[in-house]
Amino acid sequence: MKLHRLIMVLLAAAVVAGVGLPSFAGRAFAATNYYVSPAGSDSTGSGSAGSPWKTIAYAAAHVPAGVGNTIVLSAGTFTETQPIQLPVGVNVTGAGVSQTTVSAGSLPAAGGRTELFLLVSPSHANGSQTLSGFTINGQSKALEAGIHAEGRDNVVIHDVNVTNTKHTAMRIISGWTATDTTAPSFYVTGIQVYNNVLTNVAQDLSGWTSGAILIGGVDGALVHHNTINENAGYGIKFENSGWFKGLKVYNNTINTNSYDTLWGADASLEFWNIYDNSEIYNNTLNNWVSLVNRFAGTGTSLSFHDNTEINARDDNPNAGVEMAVGNAKMYNNYIEQSRWGVGLWQEKYVSNNEIYNNVFYNRVLPADDWNSGIYFENLNVGYAYNNNKIYNNYFNKYEQAVWYKAVGNSPITNTKFQNNIVEDMEYALILTASDTNYLVDTTMTYNVLNNVPAVLRAFGSTPVNLVTTNNLTGSPGLTGSGAKPDPYFRPSSASSLVVNAGTNVGLPYSGTAPDIGRYEWTGSGGGDTTSPTAPSGLASPSKTDTSVNLTWTASTDNVGVAGYDVFRGTTKVNAALITSTSYTVTGLSASTAYSFTVKAKDAAGNESAASGALSVTTNAASSSTFVKGINFNGGAATINGNAWLAESSAGLTLSAVSRTTSALTPSPAVDGATSGMLNSAIWNSGNFSVDQSLTNGTYQVYLWVIENYAANYRSFNVNLEGASATSSPIGSLALGSWVRYGPYAATVGDGVLDMDVLKVTGDPHLMGMEIWSTGGGGSDTTAPTAPTGLASPGKTDTTVSLSWTAATDNVGVAGYDVYYGTTKANASAIAGTSYTVTGLTPSTAYSFTVKAKDAAGNVSAASGALSATTNAASSGTAYEAEAAANLLTGGAWKGSCSTCSGGFAVKNVGNNDGTLQVNGVSAPSTGSYTLKVYYLNGDPAARTSLMSVNGGAPVTVTFAPTGSWTTVGSVNVTVALNAGSNSVKFYHNAGSYAPDFDKLERL
Repeated sequence: MKLHRLIMVLLAAAVVAGVGLPSFAGRAFAATNYYVSPAGSDSTGSGSAGSPWKTIAYAAAHVPAGVGNTIVLSAGTFTETQPIQLPVGVNVTGAGVSQTTVSAGSLPAAGGRTELFLLVSPSHANGSQTLSGFTINGQSKALEAGIHAEGRDNVVIHDVNVTNTKHTAMRIISGWTATDTTAPSFYVTGIQVYNNVLTNVAQDLSGWTSGAILIGGVDGALVHHNTINENAGYGIKFENSGWFKGLKVYNNTINTNSYDTLWGADASLEFWNIYDNSEIYNNTLNNWVSLVNRFAGTGTSLSFHDNTEINARDDNPNAGVEMAVGNAKMYNNYIEQSRWGVGLWQEKYVSNNEIYNNVFYNRVLPADDWNSGIYFENLNVGYAYNNNKIYNNYFNKYEQAVWYKAVGNSPITNTKFQNNIVEDMEYALILTASDTNYLVDTTMTYNVLNNVPAVLRAFGSTPVNLVTTNNLTGSPGLTGSGAKPDPYFRPSSASSLVVNAGTNVGLPYSGTAPDIGRYEWTGSGGGDTTSPTAPSGLASPSKTDTSVNLTWTASTDNVGVAGYDVFRGTTKVNAALITSTSYTVTGLSASTAYSFTVKAKDAAGNESAASGALSVTTNAASSSTFVKGINFNGGAATINGNAWLAESSAGLTLSAVSRTTSALTPSPAVDGATSGMLNSAIWNSGNFSVDQSLTNGTYQVYLWVIENYAANYRSFNVNLEGASATSSPIGSLALGSWVRYGPYAATVGDGVLDMDVLKVTGDPHLMGMEIWSTGGGGSDTTAPTAPTGLASPGKTDTTVSLSWTAATDNVGVAGYDVYYGTTKANASAIAGTSYTVTGLTPSTAYSFTVKAKDAAGNVSAASGALSATTNAASSGTAYEAEAAANLLTGGAWKGSCSTCSGGFAVKNVGNNDGTLQVNGVSAPSTGSYTLKVYYLNGDPAARTSLMSVNGGAPVTVTFAPTGSWTTVGSVNVTVALNAGSNSVKFYHNAGSYAPDFDKLERL
């Protein structure tokens, strides 16, 4: 106290005596504003509002450090001739970007660079400072950089505009010690860069390109709501090898140069060594993105989601996203016009990546060859690519959906490509490899291939364990109008080909099975109300005693025809929408006249008028009996009303053959099952044989053949039981044309039907074979064994999942039926050994059994019964935190959560930034209710959040630890709700975070 009084006395005496003092002498004890104006004076000003200084550099040299002082810039233009070396703890704020401009035409170099604002500490320091409210004019590239922050935590730059710098608008780094494989000695924290506008501030060099924002060595940095327009350089780019932990880059708009001699186009974003839950989302971009890890970081993690990247250049030579990373998730993005949708390049750890729910749309086919939706490149670096998953995306107008370029010394293994829509390509999959073992265990199933003539094109080797089953062909039935991506790429009706047609890959879905493609059908399409034209040219090219084959000329529609329904009189005969222009009506009576019509439907559900009626009389009753059909290199299928067996279940003995699949559209048109059969085959470069065990007797044999390589490429003869069956060679077809050859008569006397396929030209092949009995045997009367091991791996309040061990049969098991009590649960035969029974009643006990059946209709005894009781019904109305109707602001975002009820949780709520507002919480009447809040808190201590209902006064809710960030807990909160719809908001004013939110339940 005595010292303080002494200082005050001395100051007073000095003023009385007229002694000049430094202007800040009496202000060092509290945060103070210091003023600068273009009309001020550095020599006579005091830094007060009434006597401002003239230059910011002078102010920065005279304001005390470390106490939160602020340099306040007036309106006007400042011309600085010296670097502004800003101490820690000192802020700079202007009158606004349109009012305050800082120009620096010529500065002496500091550290070899001409940079305006220098926030540099030689060792790790707490900057605790903010720059805001002014524009930096680089004076036609005379200034190298606007802001350089180095070694300082808690630097915030917002509402700053920068124009026409030479190298970068702002650089924020921890230092210069990092390399590609060595992390920096420390990371700077508390960095925020937001609401800035940066225009033409980066630089193209001979072998390197800078960015409007250069950043590296940061932990937890937030870069958001910035606008970058750049004519020579990148948008946001790593500096000093990058190194990012917990980086969040969101809600930025970035436009860079689409024509660059060095890189083809300048990147919007480029981050190297990015990991530890970094996230890039909700950005609007016009050029490619690069995400790279140059070190073997198997624990890295990164999310890239909900971004829009539209390149105006039709001949764009770059990938939409370059992902040389591991453990990354790329989802909910829209990428338009790229050479490769995603390029997974050669780095040390390109494994465990998930690419899902994206749209990769090309207006035109890219100009560069070897373009693809997904591009794997592993070039002799010795690093394995493993367990990469590509689910529920849309791809169009590439040469191929996936290109595997594996000529190095490590394989690409365990890739899964499922539930994707692939349109307008030459191939679904292409492989260039120097060794067969370089592509192993690849799954390409449950995709829709539309206008994709072939599945596989291989150069140099053949994939090991490539699975390409259960892929559908035809129009996916998307809206095809409106905004892209939504509703343009959304299913337009419940009858679209993609709806309930996928397989469960772990993503949320509605309906009986996942939909294929980017969007799930939600009950609303694109608003199309125009019906297709009526089909024409209805004809019957063939018939039997119990079936009639129909063909017709396609309808047209303003958006697109989704499919057709066939009517016998007024009865619709097809269960699912027919996507081709042919159909075989089965189950008819011999020697009976029928009248048929066809109607078309579009994806919005609009139905055409009926075609002209066609009258057909079935043949007289046949004396032959269907024995079996065999789908070579394919699965079980129903062809012309008969149950065919997979080749693997048919009991065949084959000589050496090769196998192939294709994606041709057969001509004449056929249904989906027949198309699938015609697109799988066995073949050989010479002769081959097929032997089938049969009961002794007389038979007729039909062979199905399509040309899948080139017109008139092959022809061959067939011998049955050692005798010539074909009088002249069969084959010599146009590409895509098919023929059902036969019937060829054969008599079996030794229990085996012997067939030899004899080459004439090309490589003989077969797609399918039918065997019919004409007398003396052929009837299969042996039932399969009963299924065993019936179990229930899961259940809900309305469903029970079942699994069992396969039955066996003397010929082959065709499928299974599931029963609860005496009621059959499945509409059609179940091909696998699992099934989920739906539509059950909560808290109810059920008894389940399973029976097997073969192609001849023989049914096994029932399995052992399994008793299962459904779960209790949910006691409240649930509201998912991530629902589209809710409002997320600031840093709050939707992230994957495998243990959450909807597969997602809302994260990053709190810290004076992120908020979650759950909308539409209903109440039958005004009153007091209990809300059960489901959440995740992996911290060892409790977290809190403010909760406000309908904008009212908030209450503090405490969320106890749940033990991990994958364990869901709950807390009950009593609230007052209005009758009807209510909103519930979670936020936090303090500098801390709330838990992750799963859902609410009103009890």
